Amino acid sequence: MVDGYDTRTRKKKIEDELTLYHEKHFRGNPNYNATKIRYLHARLNRILGEENTEEIETHENEMLRLTIPSLWNVHIKGNAELKMEMGFEEFMFLVAEHTTEDLDKITVLRFYSLLDYIKGKEKRQ
Repeated sequence: MVDGYDTRTRKKKIEDELTLYHEKHFRGNPNYNATKIRYLHARLNRILGEENTEEIETHENEMLRLTIPSLWNVHIKGNAELKMEMGFEEFMFLVAEHTTEDLDKITVLRFYSLLDYIKGKEKRQ
């Protein structure tokens, strides 16, 4: 227990705040959103030094399972898995062009705030 909150309460508070502050990133399938938040928690714990590779992979697999793909065969051009992985990498490069933040060490809240700031800045130009 930290600051009077147990781990479950703190995680629920983080989930509520992410949903409140970044609604457009956390909407749609509630099961996918819950898994995405658990995945982000695991990634944050990894940054803090916890060895949890299996937990991260479990959440990644669950998000993939909850994503309705058009095609998963990695040997066929245009497959969903390759599009997801390459799309994420390209997305991170695009974000990196607009910031000096270390994206490997950025917090989830700060990352989505940065993303919203970049989008707002692009609209104003």
